[in-house]
Amino acid sequence: MTRKRKGTTKEITRTLGSSSCIIVVPDAFPYDAKENPLATLASTCISALEAFAVTNSKYKRSIADLNDISNIAANQRLTKEFLLPLGKFKEEILGNRQTPVSLVLQSKDFESTAAPEIDILIGSGQGERGNKDRPHRSTFPPSLLSRLRLHLSDQGFQTEPAAVDSPFCGREENCLNQFMVKKSITAAEGFSTSHSLLLTFSPGILARKSSELQEAGRKLAAAVSPLLEQMPLVRQVQMASIEAASSNDKKYIFRVNNEADENQTMVREAYIEELADSIKHSGLLHPLVLLQKKDGNYKILCGFRRYQAITRLGNSWVEAKIFKESDFSREEFFNISLAENTRRRNLNPVEIGNFLESAASELGLNNEQLADKFGHTLGIGKPNTKVSQSTVHKYRKVNAIRTKNESSEIIADIINERLQFTIASEILAPIKNNEDRNQFYTEIIKPLSPTRAQIIELKKLLSELDSSLSSSLNLPAVQKNVQKAVAKTITVSDLIKLLKKIRKPGGRNKTKKILQDKTKKLQAEITGDVLKKSDLRFTHTRAKNKKEITLHVKIRPDNIRETVKTLSSLADHQKGLEELLKGS
Repeated sequence: MTRKRKGTTKEITRTLGSSSCIIVVPDAFPYDAKENPLATLASTCISALEAFAVTNSKYKRSIADLNDISNIAANQRLTKEFLLPLGKFKEEILGNRQTPVSLVLQSKDFESTAAPEIDILIGSGQGERGNKDRPHRSTFPPSLLSRLRLHLSDQGFQTEPAAVDSPFCGREENCLNQFMVKKSITAAEGFSTSHSLLLTFSPGILARKSSELQEAGRKLAAAVSPLLEQMPLVRQVQMASIEAASSNDKKYIFRVNNEADENQTMVREAYIEELADSIKHSGLLHPLVLLQKKDGNYKILCGFRRYQAITRLGNSWVEAKIFKESDFSREEFFNISLAENTRRRNLNPVEIGNFLESAASELGLNNEQLADKFGHTLGIGKPNTKVSQSTVHKYRKVNAIRTKNESSEIIADIINERLQFTIASEILAPIKNNEDRNQFYTEIIKPLSPTRAQIIELKKLLSELDSSLSSSLNLPAVQKNVQKAVAKTITVSDLIKLLKKIRKPGGRNKTKKILQDKTKKLQAEITGDVLKKSDLRFTHTRAKNKKEITLHVKIRPDNIRETVKTLSSLADHQKGLEELLKGS
């Protein structure tokens, strides 16, 4: 959890890198509500080196000394937030056959143990061989250390190896500097091919202005850079570092076969299993395309199906092409993802709707703009004609059913090509009530396979029986005839004929008669003996679900005065008019 106090953010920050460097800042807490100068220097260095990094600005040193492994290991939260990411970063660099170079940065007063002109004390696990009180646990090759000190000198830093009897040499077993060269978090003995240094900065360096601290960070990066290797664009990534749970993680994922999705029935099991089998026997032919997240993990730009298949295989590592979100604009990322997804297999209609909805939300585009930018690439609309915004609207409307977790059977059948998209988008999607939509599909369209014209006719007839399709379908007379059609004892054409003969008891005809009687009564009250009945009359609108009455008035030379008088008295009949509106 991120804490914010007096304008300063307090958190443990994890940063993914593109080089073999890992920078660790155990204490960057903003004391006195001011930016920690070490944090300013470190963040500039991290950016310049494109380093992996973990920075603690959440806990004070007095609360949790994160340079002490035993202190961290005793706290599960600290282990998860601080220690485990360091282990993952180191393993990723090692997994790509490179040597991690770790820099543990700290700020402590060392005037009593070093000359006053020294800027940085360097701890590399030095000690005395064979001395149990001052053990020698080297964490950095002497030849590389000499090179580094030379580079630091070229950048204007005065350095000195920390004394073996000081707390700055990094030889203590529980020192974070020692952890960075261990084979694993739990390894009691044994070292990997990692290198690590404990760099302690003098108060003089850290007393500088912000701009000078940033310059110091860039100079530190320039000195360290020659010792590093650049991570390849396509490299091995741990599956555990890839996240696809939050909506932000799925920003560029348009495949709807997300196993974390509530609509698990949509997963095309056969395709995923086939892909997993292919990867198992032939390997991954096309790497995933991943984006670096700000929390030290990755999210997927392209290759979600491959990710699902590899997850099922239980593989710990996967080959991936790595980008930062700052590498391209959001529109470019949408185009990259679209090109990648349509290269091997086109998106299905629901996935097209998902893509269009995401693009609309992220890029702020309307339907017309979506049609212009992505219509032809998606392959929607008629060949050699401009994609219309109404076509885009249909795809987005169907996808909206999925995002609201409605009509999962309809969505699944569109994906699995058992339901025509045009029928779903033009006939089913406009049905607002989920229950009506589901029942009409599962009891009429799916079992009877009517033609498009028959579907429209059936929907019209059921709507005439009741405004709710599910209520109409539940009528005994309707159920009886539908069951005959499902059993194929009558045809769909016969069903349509039978539905035309059904009249709902107390239904529309009776309601219409009552409404006509009320209208006539009110007209008689208003006109009285002054006007003829034909001079003033009411009609009800025929538009569905509208509550409107239209007043028709005939004005002749001989009835002007009477008509005006009658119209002025309409307010006296407000209650009657309201009754008519209810009935309309």
